[in-house]
Amino acid sequence: MLNEDGRGYAGGWGSPEEIIQRQNAVGRVFGNGTFRGIGRDSFVQNFETRITDLLAVYPLDLFYSEERFGSWMVQYGYCNYITEQKLLEHAHLTGDGTIRVKNRSYRALVFLYQSFLSQKTLKLLEQFVQSGGRLLWMATPPVGWRDGSGSLEGWQKLFGVKPRGEAAQALTAKGKTVSFAPDIKTAGMIIPTDMLPDFVYPFAAEDAKEIAWLDGKPVGFEKRNSKGGHALYLAFRARDDQSQSMGGDISTLFDLLCYMGAYSEEGGEIRSRPASARLVIMRFSNGTVSMTPHYRTFYERWDSLFGRDPEQDAGYLKGRTLPSLDLDLNEEELFGHRVTYQGSETLSYRLDERGLLAGFSGNKNEIIIDGKMYRFADVPGWICFAPLDPKHLEAGVRTAMVVFSEKPGRLTIPNPLGTAGLKAAVCKPNMLAPERELALTADPEKITLDLEGKTAGNWVLVYEPL
Repeated sequence: MLNEDGRGYAGGWGSPEEIIQRQNAVGRVFGNGTFRGIGRDSFVQNFETRITDLLAVYPLDLFYSEERFGSWMVQYGYCNYITEQKLLEHAHLTGDGTIRVKNRSYRALVFLYQSFLSQKTLKLLEQFVQSGGRLLWMATPPVGWRDGSGSLEGWQKLFGVKPRGEAAQALTAKGKTVSFAPDIKTAGMIIPTDMLPDFVYPFAAEDAKEIAWLDGKPVGFEKRNSKGGHALYLAFRARDDQSQSMGGDISTLFDLLCYMGAYSEEGGEIRSRPASARLVIMRFSNGTVSMTPHYRTFYERWDSLFGRDPEQDAGYLKGRTLPSLDLDLNEEELFGHRVTYQGSETLSYRLDERGLLAGFSGNKNEIIIDGKMYRFADVPGWICFAPLDPKHLEAGVRTAMVVFSEKPGRLTIPNPLGTAGLKAAVCKPNMLAPERELALTADPEKITLDLEGKTAGNWVLVYEPL
């Protein structure tokens, strides 16, 4: 959200077309810009990235700790990332246990690996936890301060820990298992390597509860306060491997975050991350829900050339079952509503304050929400409609929405603009500006358009003039 554009971009290359299609679908559900395709979901999502409860501080100083580690190995997708510098530049504490960065609020902060720390950051973290925020710090303590000298005492007090011997003298524990307190509800985690990211740091509890152990010694600590604030220190890297890249689904980080209450029940993460989850489901600030089948465990092994040879790609995929793109929802309970839908690839929908459909993108011609059937056309095909944010409107337009139908024929959709005095026009190529007028029938509840010939497959602007 620090981007002026407001979106990320999910690029993909060096893979067969079937793989790009699946990568693209996951990216669209996160609100990313598209690669090889029209961003129909983006209109429903209001051209923003999905909302998340978790903000992770991305480490930039690994090179100073170990020259082989100039960057980080990140597989965790259920958070936003920020650097310490940008955190200090944009963060605002709300006083209610959340931290705000520009127009997004987060209820939890994670430090993945932070060798050096600003005293200003430490003060921010203390205030965040005191107000009821949730903080997770992993691996190394800060071994130096960006803004002058300082001691480790303030950081130790925040997490209620003290060193066992020399805190900076980390230990290796490759192949050993970290065990956790039963109420965390996670399996033991094996330390995978003896390299820097998997070092274990010798600390003991001073004013904290022990929650994890290695060889009988504590390596996980929890300190709570009366306002609900959590400060968890893990003296090791908690792993998360939903892709099963090392043989199994390791959910240590996710399970610890759930234990802390980092994720709201109203978010998509707690439905998308469990090993049994079939769908990636994300929510957006305007109320949109987007989803697609997971693409996470398919083993990718082919040449990575940008230009693809279809025959060679067919050989790479021969005899292999691709992850399904089918969406089959049957009275699925989603955030207080029941949804029935059979389509494929991605589905994005948005409800208004009355619980009625106000935006949609999918390749099926109907959807049922809370028992109400919305049937848009006689034949299936990609359909999208969504009201436009006022910032996207041309001069002389009071309100507007976009409409798209892949197939020709009559299209009947809800009227989220709520007025009958509307006009319609086919848009200019790659613009939301009207090019030629189109007949429509509109009342405050629904809009009907006849899309024939070349009109189908083009964006249509439905608008109310000033």
